[in-house]
This record gives sequence, C-alpha cells and structure tokens, in this order.
Amino acid sequence: MTAVSQSASAQWGSLSWRSRSDGARPGRRGLSAADCLALLHAVDQVTTGADVTAATRAVLRLLCDALDWPIGHAYRRMPDGMAASLRLWHCAPDLAPETVREFVSASEAIRFAPGKGMVGAVLRDGTPQAIPDVTQAPGFARAAAAKANGLKGALAFAVAGRQGTELILEVFTRSEAALEPTIVGLLSHVTAALARVVTEETLQADRQVLTAQFRSTLGDIGNGISSAVTTLASTVEQLQQAEALTRQRAEGLREGFETVLASQRQTGTVLSDLTEVSDRLEQNIDATVTIARTLTDLLGTVKGTTDSLATTGDEVRTALTQVVSVADQTKLLALNASIEAARAGEAGRGFAVVATEVKALAGQVGGVASTLGDKMGDMQDAIGSVLRAVTQMLGGLGQFDQRSTVLVETVGTQRTCGAAIAAIGTDLSRTTESVQRDLLALAQALDENMAAAQAVAHCAQTLTGLNGQLQGESREFLERLGQKAA
Repeated sequence: MTAVSQSASAQWGSLSWRSRSDGARPGRRGLSAADCLALLHAVDQVTTGADVTAATRAVLRLLCDALDWPIGHAYRRMPDGMAASLRLWHCAPDLAPETVREFVSASEAIRFAPGKGMVGAVLRDGTPQAIPDVTQAPGFARAAAAKANGLKGALAFAVAGRQGTELILEVFTRSEAALEPTIVGLLSHVTAALARVVTEETLQADRQVLTAQFRSTLGDIGNGISSAVTTLASTVEQLQQAEALTRQRAEGLREGFETVLASQRQTGTVLSDLTEVSDRLEQNIDATVTIARTLTDLLGTVKGTTDSLATTGDEVRTALTQVVSVADQTKLLALNASIEAARAGEAGRGFAVVATEVKALAGQVGGVASTLGDKMGDMQDAIGSVLRAVTQMLGGLGQFDQRSTVLVETVGTQRTCGAAIAAIGTDLSRTTESVQRDLLALAQALDENMAAAQAVAHCAQTLTGLNGQLQGESREFLERLGQKAA
C-alpha cells in the first residue's frame, strides 16, 4: 500500500468509525454528506498517480469498509471481449478463510460474455446492475458459496475506458441489494476516478507502444537511410569506375576507328590505282590479243605458203629425178651412138663427136640435176622445220588467246571486286563517321552521368547529415515525451 493510500485509509477509517458510533452499519442506514465527501477525497488520493491494479484494490477496500460490504471483486474486459477476474479482492476479516477461498475460486473460474449474468450485462450495457438475493437468483453459479459466506445481495458497476466498459466492480452485501440513488450517484464518482486511471494507463500503454513503434520506425528509417547512403556511395563509386572504364574503351574504339578510317582511305587510294592499272592492263591485253590474232592469221598464211612450197619442192625433186633419169638415158644413148660411130668408121666420126658432146652434156645435166635435188632436199628439211615452228607458234598463240580471255575475265572480276570493295569502303567510312559521332555523344553522356553521380554523392552526404540531425532531434523528443509521461 502506498503512503497516500495508507493515509486515505486512516482518514476514512477514523471518519467511518465516527459515523458508526450509534452501532448501525453504514450500508444499512446510508452515508452522511460528510462521509461521502471524505470517501470521494480518499478515492481521489488513492487513484492519483497509481496504476490500475493498485487503484482498483484501494478503491475496493475503501468502498467495502465505508459501506460495510463484506466482499469486493474486480473484472476486466479481455482482448476477446469477455470479462475475466482481475484477481483483485477485498474480503472482510470476519469471514471464514475456507469459505472465502471457495467463493474466490468459483468467481475466478468464470468468464462472462457480454449480456451473460450480472457482470455480462454491465459489460454489454455499461449500466449498474443489482441482484437482490443471489442465493435465490436462478442460474447464479456461486449461490452456494455466497450463502456459505453469509452473502445475499450483489451489485456491479462499470468503469469506462476509451472503448467502452473496461472494468466491472462487483460487490456483495449481507442483506438484499438495490440500486439506491445515493449509492449509484456515489459510485458514479468513484468509477469516474477509476476510469481516469484506466484511461491514463491506456494512454500510457498506447504512448509506450507508439514510442516503441516510433523508435523502431525511426531506427528502420535511420538504417534505411544509412543503407541507402551506403548503396548510393557504392553506386557512385561503381558509376565512376564504369565511367572511367567506358571512357577508356571509348577512346580505344575511337583510335581504332580512326586507324580503320585511315586504312580505308589508303585502301581507297590503292583501289583507285588498282582500277587504273586494271584499265591499262585490259587495254594492253586487248592490244596484245589483237596482235596475237593478227600474227596467227599471218602464221596461217605462212603455213599455207610453206605447205605449197613443200608441195612444189616435192614436184621439183620429182622433175629433177626425171631429169637425172633422162640424162642417164641420154648418156646411155650417147654411149650407144659412140659405139655405132666407131663401127661406122670414118663415116661415123662426126656423129661420134656429137655423141661425145651429148654424153658430156648429159653428164653435166645429170650433175646439175643431182645438185639441185640435194638442194631441194635441204630446202624441204628447212621448210619442215619452218612448218613445225609455225605449228608450235600457232598452238602457243591459241593457248595465249585462251589465257588472254581468262586474264580479261579476271581483270573484269578484279574491277568488279574493286568496285565492291570501294562501295564497302564508302559504307565503312560512313559507318565509322557515325560511330565517331556516337562516341562523341557517349563522351558527353558520360560527362553528364559523372556530374549526376557527383550530385548524388553530394545528396548522399546531405542525407547522412539530415539523418543524424533527425535521429538527434527524435531522441530529444522522446526524452521530453518520457519526462511528460512521468
């Protein structure tokens, strides 16, 4: 018991004994106005600064002592909406402990739903209830235990909270009970004092819950901000690293594309020179092919002439052979003429001279024909060599013509490939220039991203400072809130 409740009990005790000097029970004859004021003052003292349990216990003691109620008991509305015993009792000292324990056990075992019994009716409606005689009331589960303790009537009063009835004070009398206006008015002030305590305790509990939630939320916010700042710092660092790497690679790409562009320009120059050389080569090939074909025609004519010459040579050799044969026959005839002239004697001497001359001439003709035959053989051998050479030249010229055709086709293909390469080079040049423009835009975007990353880093630092300031001010607020609550 607190010092306040002890002094209040002592004050009420002295007053109540004075009111009982005539030997009558206060609950039977009622309280005087002074007694009521003293009771209410005592109730105010025991409820000021007390919690619900202490205040309820003290109020039950004061009421039961003042009104000569042998038993007082308190219920509380549970989270499930039912009323259950708070295990707060005040029992008159003249009651037998054994019968009191039986009554207490029976009472604490019961849970009242709204509307069930006297306590349930108070819980549901919030209005005082009374049972004149519990020992005769139908369905009163504690009738036997009440009778054993000399109890008869019962009263129940509601103590309101923020969400309806929060406590129910149940008291028992030794005589029949009734809701007398004086008692109802007195208990309305008493329950109002308890309601204030209940409300303050509820507010305090809510304040503690809200404070805990606020601390937890604030901590989560602080942790979230710290985590976000850490993530932002890490992200900024990664952005800076990525920006440096991207810039480095972009520079490498730019240099590579410049090299490709320079190579493309050189390739274009080479292709231009190659095209010019191909044009000249094609012209020279055309001229050479024309000369080769003309030479082929000439060699064909030479071959025809040589063939004719060979045929004529054969005929000449045949004629020379015949001349030699005629010369041999002439020599034979001259020999025969010489023999016949010798036989004729003097008469055939002239004929013998002629025969001798004819023989000599036939010998010369035969010699000349034989020499011509040899020369014609040599000439035919030379003509054969010429024919073979001309034939080989014609074969070579034929192969040259075929290869010239292939070469012309190759030069045409080369020109086509050169044109395709030139077109590719032009497209590559355009693509390279486009890529260079894109790289320039990328560099500008990287600069903008770096500026944004620096701004984010600055914001992260500012956010860290604000988070620290928020945490400090929140702690001060919670401390002030705790001081006010105390």
